[in-house]
Amino acid sequence: MLEQTPKGIKIFAVNPAASQAGVRTGMRLNDAKAICHNLETLHHEPEADQKLLMRRAAWLLRFSPIIVPHLPDVIFLDITGCDHLFGGEYNMLHQIHTELQKLGHAVRLGLGDTIGAAWALAKYEKNNKTILPPGEPHQGLAFLPVTALRLTPEQANALYQLGLKNIGQLFDLPRASLTRRFPEPDHGEAVLKRLDQAVGSYEEPLIAPEHQPDFRFTAAPIDPFIDLPTIERSFYELLDQLFALLDKLQQGVLHLRLDCFFGDGKIKSFPIRLAQPSRSKPHIKRLFDEKLVTIDPGFGIDALVLNANKIDQLPAHQLQLDTYTQTTRQDENLSPLLDRVANRIGPGAVYRLAPRESHLPEQSQKTVHPLKPQDWEKWPHNLRRPAMLFTHPEPIEVIAQVPEGPPIKFLWRKVLRHIVYAQGPERILPEWWADLADRLRVRDYFEIEDHKGLRYWVFREGHYDDPMEKGAPAWRLHGLFA
Repeated sequence: MLEQTPKGIKIFAVNPAASQAGVRTGMRLNDAKAICHNLETLHHEPEADQKLLMRRAAWLLRFSPIIVPHLPDVIFLDITGCDHLFGGEYNMLHQIHTELQKLGHAVRLGLGDTIGAAWALAKYEKNNKTILPPGEPHQGLAFLPVTALRLTPEQANALYQLGLKNIGQLFDLPRASLTRRFPEPDHGEAVLKRLDQAVGSYEEPLIAPEHQPDFRFTAAPIDPFIDLPTIERSFYELLDQLFALLDKLQQGVLHLRLDCFFGDGKIKSFPIRLAQPSRSKPHIKRLFDEKLVTIDPGFGIDALVLNANKIDQLPAHQLQLDTYTQTTRQDENLSPLLDRVANRIGPGAVYRLAPRESHLPEQSQKTVHPLKPQDWEKWPHNLRRPAMLFTHPEPIEVIAQVPEGPPIKFLWRKVLRHIVYAQGPERILPEWWADLADRLRVRDYFEIEDHKGLRYWVFREGHYDDPMEKGAPAWRLHGLFA
């Protein structure tokens, strides 16, 4: 694989056959072809590498909830508390190595107490699967080259010039003496920091880029899932574990997601969102049943992972108590219906309207959760508003008896309508706190009725006799009365 550099085209990566022929990374293309006459090359695509690395990071979520990809070819996993699900650390590493090899990757794995130690083992240890014994970083890292400390080329060269080639040699030197040996003090401090990170003396947390689930349950059998009944049975066992924990903690869940990890590296997710915190297994099982029937195992599913987010307190209550209000009963009866509808047609499709402080009619309401407590006293009761309000007022052509009067006729959607009744105007001024560049002109609203009995809500934007107006006033239709 080739890479364009300021000094010409160089070899970016080689496969085993090219490596055996003597081709090395960083070599000029002409020199590589001189060594291997039948060398076949491809141009390096960093964007494609990044996308593949992100897909493999998502695939590794079956082993741990904390996955951090690090370009160009490293993925960090925090397996604290996860290895026992796969038979221990060695079995877990062996399974990761085997599965990634099946996907066509050359894999090197290192397991240590710190990020620096794991990276050093994966990059420079002879074995492709290495586990550093807990609490023994000095012994495991001593024979590795100093470049295994994630140093820059300048820092590594400075150490080589001092005759320091292995990490173990750094352990034997006094820290102050090591810093003084560098021509630049910054290099010495950077080397000591990397050394402390590798042995755990300097904390370096592994921070996942996304929010981690509150609860996570995994089913990873020895043989892949190949039929739907087995998948459903294993999933229900995960639900049992989740709700046993929720019952114990007196909590409910709002968001659930089932991730299916296929043997070919693909991932399929089934999210569920609830209107209210719940720990009703029959209700949640019914929501997932509609999604599970769509699963096609194909060549097999290696693991099922159930993630639970948005955990909230949900203490037990007694229906007969007077404190358990009728409104609460209605919400709990309505919540399962809302969950079924929302999870079928998509999140955000079910809502109700609530008032918003605004002079403009099209901005005086907002969408809120359907079960959010209602605040009816904030709705204006003294204003007549149409049952149907257009999101964007539609332009109309109007004939008025006097410039400032109501319409006599108007043309809308190519139909001429004759007005027999008009009421108004109701003046709505621009909002003074709005940006002056975006402020609208004064609006005069009229409620009008045509000869067929249809009633409209129209407005004139601007005034005819105002010298400050830019252009002639415009008429628009804003809504329809029932």
